[in-house]
Amino acid sequence: MRFNRIGDLEDLQKAIRYGKEAVAATPQDHPNRAGSRRNLGTMFSMMFDRIRDLGDLQKAI
Repeated sequence: MRFNRIGDLEDLQKAIRYGKEAVAATPQDHPNRAGSRRNLGTMFSMMFDRIRDLGDLQKAI
């Protein structure tokens, strides 16, 4: 992920936005849905690590 290399918060925000769209577009019973949700949770965890907003941590969980 570009955010890991550069550290630009905007890159992480975009990744979260696209991750949300991917989860929303994936049918409930699709085998890749769990992976998309895991990735989104990881991104929210990274956001929490960066700005310490408890809302991001709750979303990660």
